[in-house]
Amino acid sequence: MAFKLKKFSVDRFNNDVNSSIDPEDKYSKWSGYRQSVKGFIAKAAKNINSRGRAAVFGAGALNDVDLNFLCSAFSEVVLSDVDEKSMLDGIARQKLGKSLESRIKTLQIDYSGAEKEGFFRSIEDLADKSVSAEKIAEYIAEALPDLKPQTEAIGELGTFDLIVSCPVYTQIVFSQIESFLRILHDCRRYEYDELNVILNAAYRSMPAVIEKYNDLLIENAEEDSVIVLITDIAEISGADSKLKYIRELVDGQEKKSVQIEKFISENGLELAQTGCEDLESKTVVLDSMYEMWPFNDNKEYLCILMACQRRGR
Repeated sequence: MAFKLKKFSVDRFNNDVNSSIDPEDKYSKWSGYRQSVKGFIAKAAKNINSRGRAAVFGAGALNDVDLNFLCSAFSEVVLSDVDEKSMLDGIARQKLGKSLESRIKTLQIDYSGAEKEGFFRSIEDLADKSVSAEKIAEYIAEALPDLKPQTEAIGELGTFDLIVSCPVYTQIVFSQIESFLRILHDCRRYEYDELNVILNAAYRSMPAVIEKYNDLLIENAEEDSVIVLITDIAEISGADSKLKYIRELVDGQEKKSVQIEKFISENGLELAQTGCEDLESKTVVLDSMYEMWPFNDNKEYLCILMACQRRGR
C-alpha cells in the first residue's frame, strides 16, 4: 500500500470524531447527562456576576452543553475548540433565539499547539523516509513536551468569570497520535511492536501537554471566578457486567465515593487522572461529583465534574 496521509490535521480528525455518530442522535440521547452537567455548573456559578463572561473549552459539537442556560446567565459566551464546524453546527442544533445567539463568539484553537508546530507533518516526513520507530519515538519524546497551546487568540479576549472545560484530557493530541499510527500500520510502514514503541513514547510525554492545558484554564480565569472541569475518567463497555454496578455507585455516590475511587484507581484512564490531580494541585476545589456519560450504544464513561478556583496570585 502506498504511503499517503492526505494532509492529516487535528481539526479534520476531531470533526470526523464529532461526526462519527449522528450528532442529532447524540443531542437527544445525552439529554439527561446534559441536564446533570447544567445543574452542576449552575450550582458552581451561583455567586458569579450574572453579567459576566463565560467560556467553554473543548466545546466540540456542544451536545453536553446547555447553551440556553449559559447565554441566559452571562452577557458573553466564548466557545472554543479545534473543530469550528462542529461548534457552529452545535449552536444551530440548540435553536437559540437571536438575542441569546448574539452573545456567542466562537474561536478555533488547538490546545496542544501540535498543528501550528507541524508536529504530525514532521512525523509524516520521518515515516516517509523510513526512519526507525526508535527515531520517531525520540522525536516525539522531545517534541511533545515543547508544544505550546495557541494562547495568543484566546489571550486577546481577556479573562472569564466562568470557564467550563469539556472532556479534553483523553483527547488532546494522544488520540490523534493513535489514529495516525493506525494509518502507518495500514500502510505497512511499521510493525505493531514498532508502533507500540512510538505510542509509549507519546504516552510518557503526555503529562506535560495536559499540565499546559490546565495552565491555560487557570491563566484565563479571574481569582474569584470558577473553573468547571468535566472529564471522562473511566470507560465501561456496554457488555461489561460492571456497568450496572458503576451506575449504582454513581446513584449513591454520597455514601459510596470510596468504592468509586477504588474502581477508578484500578480501571481509570491514567491521562484523565493525571489532569485532575494536576488541576487539584493548582487550584482550590469547591465541589465535585460523578456522572455517567451515555456515549453510545457500545460504551459509557464514568465522568468526574469538579468546580474549582485559582489560588491567590
